[in-house]
This record gives sequence, C-alpha cells and structure tokens, in this order.
Amino acid sequence: MVIASINPVIRGWGNYFKEGTVKKRFEELDGYVRARLRSFRAKKRTWKVILYTLPKPELERMGLVSLSSLLK
Repeated sequence: MVIASINPVIRGWGNYFKEGTVKKRFEELDGYVRARLRSFRAKKRTWKVILYTLPKPELERMGLVSLSSLLK
C-alpha cells in the first residue's frame, strides 16, 4: 500500500526533473527511498537483516518505481 501511494509522486517528480543532468542524484534518491521503505517495514531489526529482507529486486517486484528507470 505504501509503494502504491508513493509511486505517482516518484514518477511525477522524475518526469519533471529528468531533462537535466540528474543521473547520479536519481541513483542517490533511489537508494534513499529503498532505505526508507526497508526501515518502514522492519523498525526494530538490525541493518543487516533489513538490507537482506528487502533487496532491490524484491522492491522492484513489489512495484516500486525507480527514478533511474525513467531516464532510459
């Protein structure tokens, strides 16, 4: 439900700013969004457990839109 609610914001923001030289910044923001989703999912677990609980491919399978994918 959280991913479904933030995807339109990510997509809109990415489409607005993708004309500039933003590849590195988009990659940084993608990492930040993934980290926040992991934190939201498992508040009381250690970082190692959180990182391996929701790897990037798993978040993509869940439908998370990546800012970097909008540049292609």
